[in-house]
Amino acid sequence: MIKDALTGDPWEYIPDSKLWPEFSFVKECEEVLRGRNYNLAWYLVDRHVKSGFGDNFFAIFDGKKYSYEYAYKASIRLANYFRRKGFKKGDRIAFSLLNSPQAVILNFAIFRIGAIPVPISSNWKPEIIDYLLRFSGARAFIFSTRTIDKMIPIVKNIPHLKEVIVVKRGVEVEKTEEITAFYEDIIEKEEDEYFLEKVEEFDPCLILFTSGTTGLPKACVHFARGILCKCYQVNKYVWSLTSGDIITGASPCTFAAGFGTFILIPNFAGATSLLFREFDPEKLIEEIEEFKVTVLTGLTAFYRRLLRASNFDPKKLRSVRLATAGGSHLDPALFNKWLNSTGSPIYEGFGATEFLHLIASNAVNLKAKIDSFGIPIPGNEIVILNEEGKEAKAGEFGKMLVKGPTGPVYWANPEKQKSSVIDGYGYIGDIIWKDEEGYLHFVCREEDIIVINGKKYSPTDIEDCFIEHPLLADFGVVQDRKTGRVIACVVPREGIEYSDELKEKLIAEFNQTLKQKLNLDLKIEEVVFMKFLPRTPAGKLLRWKIRNKLNI
Repeated sequence: MIKDALTGDPWEYIPDSKLWPEFSFVKECEEVLRGRNYNLAWYLVDRHVKSGFGDNFFAIFDGKKYSYEYAYKASIRLANYFRRKGFKKGDRIAFSLLNSPQAVILNFAIFRIGAIPVPISSNWKPEIIDYLLRFSGARAFIFSTRTIDKMIPIVKNIPHLKEVIVVKRGVEVEKTEEITAFYEDIIEKEEDEYFLEKVEEFDPCLILFTSGTTGLPKACVHFARGILCKCYQVNKYVWSLTSGDIITGASPCTFAAGFGTFILIPNFAGATSLLFREFDPEKLIEEIEEFKVTVLTGLTAFYRRLLRASNFDPKKLRSVRLATAGGSHLDPALFNKWLNSTGSPIYEGFGATEFLHLIASNAVNLKAKIDSFGIPIPGNEIVILNEEGKEAKAGEFGKMLVKGPTGPVYWANPEKQKSSVIDGYGYIGDIIWKDEEGYLHFVCREEDIIVINGKKYSPTDIEDCFIEHPLLADFGVVQDRKTGRVIACVVPREGIEYSDELKEKLIAEFNQTLKQKLNLDLKIEEVVFMKFLPRTPAGKLLRWKIRNKLNI
């Protein structure tokens, strides 16, 4: 996919600022930042320690609590190791770690020297990981013993990697020629000399890869000032975290949602994150009760699995004051089930890798509206443009344009950059609509919209009707652009036999349900049985892959 790594000065691969969206920064955020050094390590850890709150905990992991003082000292030692090895401001440092104190501290250290973290999911196929390492020009790669057998063959073939660091986490492993150091040895032996690189407001501080909803993952660049303003906005208007709060969820820190949720925002607020390697719903419910977690956040699958846990009991969640969701559509059935079980709603929000984190949420005014992702978070402007290029009326589908402290700036992707800015607003391909109260509703990606006789339909509205179908493990719809036929792609539950009779039964049932529930004239004309539906790690349906598979 790529032979020559994109190494060297990061500005060689960042588009000219004339091609960026217009960033906007609210005055209240600027007053917090005060125009000093924009180094993220200062705002996420150093200032808490310097203000006398070093004994507060930034993380709880495997039952153990980790203080900001510990993170401060460990990140300094790790930063000094990188400096001693010749790493400098602007260098890319990639990592593939599960949510853990080590992942958080590593990022503090990378920020501290002015380098750029590049999170990479271990769930990607080896050829994709190889591509991401080369495409980002990463000079170092950090992973754990959990994935060592997968990663070592990859790093052998990437000569520009100067450091390969392994997090042992109590597992004994021999040092091979590919491994340059172990994380634990660095934390134990390196120098304690304080260091904080000078970072300007528009220095690149983070590269996040998209989840591949429309093809190969795209690399999104975020700058210091925008990252800090996003931390301020999401915390103030959505979570309202303080030093007494504990937040938890299952979003991995190797994607935007988890990176913002566990590396950035709670630490900006001086709060605590309950972290875990693998999501075990039963264990997490017990830990929520034990540690008195105050905020839950995650994908819809996170809440669905909690509800299905054998030990689910609303009494165990009494400490939780807020539950938020994002990253994938929150279907009404799940919303109502959680509300009826706990007495409290899930506040859905909307974010994207290009915007770093949330841009809208129902939590802004604590009014949860079913099937809506809320209203813009103050400091973010959202405009909806119809096909005529005019602002859409209430109920009318249109392109979502966004202006705020962050926006689409793509690494080494000039064509995508040109198509992602409209009149200074960021546009990443999402279609939405606004109701009479100003609440925003997601439709789909522009290329996924279903058009019948000139009328547009949302595939997610159709899919929501069948998400808990007794015969189906998964369900999705796509449209054949050549014939206009709407096709349901289904994964039958285990033990259900594929047959023409089942196809006919499902088609009749689907169309009857659509007429009764949504009063749609649209009809599903074909059912295709599949072993699985391709989805991103966030659970988003990859309809482009389905269309490619069906050759439509």
